[in-house]
Amino acid sequence: MKFDKSVSVLLPVCNEVQTIESVIREWVVTLSALPANGSRIIVEDGNSDDGTCELLENLSNEFPEILTVLFHSSRDGFKNALCRLFEQAESDYVFVADTDGQYMVSDFWFFLERASAGAKFVKGVKINRKDGLPRRFFSNLMNRFIVIFIGLPFIDYNSSHYMIDASSLRKILNSKLTFKYSINTEVTLRALISNIDYSIVYVKHQSRSEGISRGNPPLKFLGYGLTTMKEIWTLKKNF
Repeated sequence: MKFDKSVSVLLPVCNEVQTIESVIREWVVTLSALPANGSRIIVEDGNSDDGTCELLENLSNEFPEILTVLFHSSRDGFKNALCRLFEQAESDYVFVADTDGQYMVSDFWFFLERASAGAKFVKGVKINRKDGLPRRFFSNLMNRFIVIFIGLPFIDYNSSHYMIDASSLRKILNSKLTFKYSINTEVTLRALISNIDYSIVYVKHQSRSEGISRGNPPLKFLGYGLTTMKEIWTLKKNF
């Protein structure tokens, strides 16, 4: 595909020694297929203690031309890590991805097709989701709440697999993100409310091949969801 824009792939990671190498190597191969236009993989490690840091150092030495690895001294949450990564991106587009190996890197080309057609925001919607039943139930509950309460008929607000052009992202960040945890949900909501051109891509979701998921346990995820619902209420009042 002749995609002449640069893309920064942002990967927050913490204790993913079993999956991170294969994920990064897939992204290296994928971005290397694009024209030489400054596309990069930017990783922030949140003080991993399982060998992830050492592995990332080795990978950054192996792929210095395309991989940047940042090390943060504490684990202060996915939102804060992603906000710092947003500030590091200097590309035309930003792509947010997970590091647990459940998303297919090969689906990236579908995002580029939508962006090539003019979409400023492309959201990955999971099909055949492989998360546990409690997580899927609570996630679906929050998605339905947003659809009913806000009135935006969208699927999978909290998916952490999306692509957005830099100027649109900068406008969203300048509006001051307020959600405590669910940054992906807030970015999606603000992108839709801003009436930027958007598209969805149906992406494959697979079970982790190594180890257990590092996602939040069901009760903690429920707490995050309830907090997010309250924040959505406030967002609507201020809109």
